Amino acid sequence: MIIEVKLDDLKEGMAKAYENFAKRAGFKVTEETRFDCRYIEVSKEIDEYFWKYYKEQAYEENPNADEKEVRMTIAMLMLQYGAKRNEELKPWTIKIEEGYVINDNEC
Repeated sequence: MIIEVKLDDLKEGMAKAYENFAKRAGFKVTEETRFDCRYIEVSKEIDEYFWKYYKEQAYEENPNADEKEVRMTIAMLMLQYGAKRNEELKPWTIKIEEGYVINDNEC
């Protein structure tokens, strides 16, 4: 399923964005809902937004942070929790595959 997202969907970071993406796609989201980042792809613009968002967060917490350390920290975050970047997606779109939304009561 490919859907268009809004900038407001992203403004609170990746975890909240994943929830917003699921809601926009029509999934029921509860406190028990989890998201599996292996099953979501994002456009270049969304990926770049997340990098910018977390870089700004890092410098807000520590204005003197080392640039290399900040990039490494964001890279690790994106490797562990980030969606896959798909250069072929239209701007501000995501591709959700089966398995992205997990409700604990379905396990």
